[in-house]
Amino acid sequence: MCTSGMKDKVETLNMTATVNLECIRQWPSENAREWSRKFFRSAEKQPNIDAIIVVGSAARDVAESADIDFVVIYNTCKLNFNGPPIDIDIRAYNRTDVQRLLSNGHDLLGWAIRMGCVVFERGHFWTDLRNAWLNRLVLPSVEEANTRAAKAEKLYQDLRAIGDKDAADEQLITKLTHLARASLIEAGIFPASRPELQYQLQSIGEKEIAQKLADALERRRKAWGMSY
Repeated sequence: MCTSGMKDKVETLNMTATVNLECIRQWPSENAREWSRKFFRSAEKQPNIDAIIVVGSAARDVAESADIDFVVIYNTCKLNFNGPPIDIDIRAYNRTDVQRLLSNGHDLLGWAIRMGCVVFERGHFWTDLRNAWLNRLVLPSVEEANTRAAKAEKLYQDLRAIGDKDAADEQLITKLTHLARASLIEAGIFPASRPELQYQLQSIGEKEIAQKLADALERRRKAWGMSY
């Protein structure tokens, strides 16, 4: 069990906490909306949560959002998120690690700084961090993006071999997403959310990857019965 001094807890709780739901442009499901609202309300009572940032397509003006992703910055001890639904992904980082990770070009934290939207923060923690880092972020690693693409390709082939088409299709999307990001980073462009990647790729002449990614996403929409 992780504990901290009572004085520190009281001081942290007394810091101004703000919640902003307007920056979540769309929800993947009503279940995700309801779980998230409860989570945000509970965050106000948890002194070890410094900030919650929505990242990915749910924070962008795009036509689709298959899921919703949150970055949580915490202090003193890691949190138990009490079973979020399948269409919510949460990545948590200790505040003591954030500066180092940003210095090393951490892709998700960098995305959160550049394009994410803060849903909850205590004492202007995220606002101050963003102001300090926005103009000095380094691009994510091309090598890491290519490594992730290679891993997704292997999983894709393995899943195809055993006949799991749906899972294989998801790995194909993952592979193409990482290849897209690698191409954009090489061009000095910070990758946006997945639905925006094809347009960024087209802007640098990478039409083949752009089309493959667009086709893969369209197949998923049809399989899931989505319409945009």
